[in-house]
Amino acid sequence: MTNRTSLSLPENDLVRFSNELIKTPFNLNKNERLVILFSLSSINGYQPNPGKIKFSTEEFADKLQLIKGNEAYKPQINRLRRTIKQVLNDLLVKTFTSEYIDNDSGKLRERKVNWLNELDSPIDEEDGDFIIEFSSLVEPFLFNLKSNYSEFQLAQLPRDKDHALSINFLLLKGQYLKFDWLSQKIDPDTRVVTTVVEISSLKNYLGLGTKYADWRDFRKRVLTPAVDEINLRSKVSVNFENVLVNGKTGRIRFLHVPEIVSSKINVKPLRPKLVKRKRFIPGSHAEGAWKKENFTILIEYRKALKTYDPKTELAKIDLERLHLYSEFFSRSVHDETKALLADIAAKSAKRKAKTIGGKLS
Repeated sequence: MTNRTSLSLPENDLVRFSNELIKTPFNLNKNERLVILFSLSSINGYQPNPGKIKFSTEEFADKLQLIKGNEAYKPQINRLRRTIKQVLNDLLVKTFTSEYIDNDSGKLRERKVNWLNELDSPIDEEDGDFIIEFSSLVEPFLFNLKSNYSEFQLAQLPRDKDHALSINFLLLKGQYLKFDWLSQKIDPDTRVVTTVVEISSLKNYLGLGTKYADWRDFRKRVLTPAVDEINLRSKVSVNFENVLVNGKTGRIRFLHVPEIVSSKINVKPLRPKLVKRKRFIPGSHAEGAWKKENFTILIEYRKALKTYDPKTELAKIDLERLHLYSEFFSRSVHDETKALLADIAAKSAKRKAKTIGGKLS
């Protein structure tokens, strides 16, 4: 089995394409998506389809800064050439699906469109350029763009998180997508956008289907990593919170803020990462230092939450952690968190009793 090189993103160059394209789920893997983005960055989306696009493996490697130094350059180039060729062969049969309203019947239909119309590649893996041509059916999504399009610097796109890339497309760019929002409000002064969306709609958009049925699993494995990646790579600040529907989490409220105004308004702080526990001798100085560091992190995060909204509180699991750590560093915090956890437990017991009573009656 041939080892395939993993491609990464360049640090400049613009990519433009229609929002009608990016509102549909991408079925491309990381390498396939990057080849598409690389190809688009070499053309002008405002202009008509240029036809054939020609590039060499060396140009690809240089633009994406894939190979550093001269050591083992030729073997790396050859391996990269094989990777590109395989990716382009895969793209010849890959399609994406777009929806449209039929003018005659007025009914919703879907159209499957191929990415590439032609691939001309070298047989000798040590020589030759790649020549590709985008399908004519994809032209409305990539060329002659006049309105309803998005523009990206490749360096600002999330690098390895497919879900982050999709959510970034969905929420954060200048011309917002025609998506199945429950609501979306844009503040005309600050440009802060608050968006509420059904979890089922978002999961369908991300191509997840019935995966991550449990909200906590979806939040941990999809939303939190995606939003963290967006905040790291793009010029925005993003937060989200769950919205209860009939007592269960059914919706998500996103708040996304351009970098130029994020420092001027009250934005809900992101939850910082705690220091992982290592193998300590119980009661040792090292264990105490670890608890003190996490205690400080949670205290500062809680202060930031209270500044954002005095009614906001740490999640239960973080309250439990803070209660544990504070035993050694702050009696007042220890007593306060004990009372808060007792109150949470009492409310939970009351809800369970009410539910059981309702079922028995």
